[in-house]
Amino acid sequence: MKYRQMKWFHFDNGSNPYGVYGDRQDEFFKMIVAWNPIMKSNDTFQCPTEPTIAYYKPVDYKFKKEALRDFAIHYSYMVGEIVQSWEDVAWWSDFFTEYGKKYGLLKEFRENGII
Repeated sequence: MKYRQMKWFHFDNGSNPYGVYGDRQDEFFKMIVAWNPIMKSNDTFQCPTEPTIAYYKPVDYKFKKEALRDFAIHYSYMVGEIVQSWEDVAWWSDFFTEYGKKYGLLKEFRENGII
């Protein structure tokens, strides 16, 4: 699925916003792991002043799995607060399906209504 809409990351430390194209789910996932952002809208994320340890050095499978789980929990709270097109819903479903499968969270995501 080609999704060319940008996902924007804004930083509390005043750095320039960073954009990730929606079809670059791998780069988007790296931002989630490195920054632990807060979702403000479907395409806008607020990053804290300091990044996680993953920004500075490689992290293990368990760290990435927990980062994905934490983001999915935050997403489940925010999904009712934001307006989404069907394209957005499909993008998030693809994202959580792909990475849920990779990190063994697929069953958990299904049980909790993430996908």
